[in-house]
Amino acid sequence: GLGIAVIVDLVLNHGCSKRNELWEFDGYSPGNNGGIYFDNGQDTPWGKKFAFETRGVQRYITDATLMWAAEYNVDGIRFDSAHNIPDWLCRNIIRELKTKYPSVFLICEVTPENPYYVNDIGFDSCWIHAAHFDVRHLLHNFDGSKLDMFKQLLGMFGWPRSTAGVRSVMGSHDQVGDRKNGHEDNGSHRYFVSRVGGRGNWHARAKCRMWYAVMAFSRGMPMVFQGTETSQEGFWHVDRPMNWHLVSDEFGAQMISCVRAANILRVGADALTHDDLKICHEDCKNGVIAFARSHGDSHFWIVIHMGEGQWDQPD
Repeated sequence: GLGIAVIVDLVLNHGCSKRNELWEFDGYSPGNNGGIYFDNGQDTPWGKKFAFETRGVQRYITDATLMWAAEYNVDGIRFDSAHNIPDWLCRNIIRELKTKYPSVFLICEVTPENPYYVNDIGFDSCWIHAAHFDVRHLLHNFDGSKLDMFKQLLGMFGWPRSTAGVRSVMGSHDQVGDRKNGHEDNGSHRYFVSRVGGRGNWHARAKCRMWYAVMAFSRGMPMVFQGTETSQEGFWHVDRPMNWHLVSDEFGAQMISCVRAANILRVGADALTHDDLKICHEDCKNGVIAFARSHGDSHFWIVIHMGEGQWDQPD
């Protein structure tokens, strides 16, 4: 009724790392193997590995997925680390979901990203981590050698349709979140605005607005992590809530205005959510790229200036 879709993130590739209530659920665990739900106590980097070959476990995981559509009427489901679930099991779960709840949008997280999971396994979309790291490379002297990287960023290679990639160019929980209170990976886990100069820097704020627009107007679905839309700084941690007061300050309002305007334009223009995208101009030396998007009577030219140069109007 509010025009908001709800997507849940399901972790089906391993059991809980803490307070694992399925461990020894049946009360029988010879050699501390975890019982019927687990694969002889084997570990993954995030928790105990499920016994995927066991029919009861397959049914349990499938029913846990169906529950969100059947009982909670969610609009979409994101499968965490889908490449660590057997392909055949993913395919069976998706087949049953699409048969019973065809309107539910299904997203897979796989690394490295692979259109195979959309084309062959049956997911509707793939979570694109690489876009964030590509942008970090592009921030440093865009040139001809990085043109293919930029084309990939625009969603031109490999993906069968414009909705097939969910792209967190400015970082998702994996890049913004920091479990070590600012010290993870030498402090590299940060909000995008902090990476490019901080919210007090007009240049950094302009880069944030530009990159959100790139996401909104190229192929794929744009995504930002909470706080990005208010130019929040620093890093996210489960014990550090979003700074809601930034919604109403000057810099937060600037970014919110950009995100809102881009979203409204995107939703109202068929060309911006369809598949067609053609690069029309390449000026790698100056970091300027232009591309066209068209569908039916809807036509757009988008010009992106990633360089540091400035062109003044002649007298």
